[in-house]
Amino acid sequence: MRRHLILALASGTFLTTAAAQAQVVFSDSLARSSFNASSNGWIVQSYAKGQGTFGRTPGAVDSDTAFRWPVNIDASGNVTETNTVTKSTFATPTSSQYLEFSVGSDLNWSSANIDGLVFGISAYGTDSLGHEYATNFEFVTNQINTGIEKTAYDNLLLSSYNDYSATTGGEWSSYVESGINATSGFHTYTMQLFSNKVDYYVDGNEIAQDLIDVPTGVNLAFELNAWAPDSSWSSAYAPLSPNGFWYIDSKNVVVQYGTVGGPDQGESIPEPASLLLILPAGGLILRRRRRA
Repeated sequence: MRRHLILALASGTFLTTAAAQAQVVFSDSLARSSFNASSNGWIVQSYAKGQGTFGRTPGAVDSDTAFRWPVNIDASGNVTETNTVTKSTFATPTSSQYLEFSVGSDLNWSSANIDGLVFGISAYGTDSLGHEYATNFEFVTNQINTGIEKTAYDNLLLSSYNDYSATTGGEWSSYVESGINATSGFHTYTMQLFSNKVDYYVDGNEIAQDLIDVPTGVNLAFELNAWAPDSSWSSAYAPLSPNGFWYIDSKNVVVQYGTVGGPDQGESIPEPASLLLILPAGGLILRRRRRA
């Protein structure tokens, strides 16, 4: 069994050195009146998940400057959910590169106050054996205000999977505070994947670093989703009432490759933020089986 040690480090301010320009491989401002998935490099997923079924197409909001990913329950209790994934996939980086996934998202305040919802930002892929590779931000409404020390609506579930299946390891997960209220407007959520680590940022501030189960040797798509887990994920599940509509809005999706040590790698970490390092060691165990 893997063992994980979490170290909270008091942070000062630092910047990485500059070397080379990042290469954008996918970009969508999500500023238009129609999602028009295929023409803009997306696939709208449709399959059963949790309490409902994916298949909704995001609708334009904020004067056509963003799109909305909802979970909807009709009068009969039927749950429909939203999952979009890029048509393109992106190879995990070499030792001299990093692969960055970034999106601006605004979690609706009323939705954050309803238990039983998950809003996800994910880089995800599988290999020929069906094993999972992913790195994720997730807003779990059951947990978003649980045990937080400073800012409301700021308990983010971070996770990462490498060659994971039902019978093998290769995962870590932890709830982390970013210092940002997820319902206070659009904030930028960024994952930088290296060959040996994943760095997590909110609004340019690094909040966690995973050195354990880093996705390698596979292609990843960028996925945005909104769904309602069933009781198999007990800490996220809650029954939902009919005639409900809950959502997260997103815009400015960017996927890019950068050079290790280049100008776009790393951001400053201002006081009083702290960096969460997740390291292999004899100590704290953080394991959670990936949801079906």
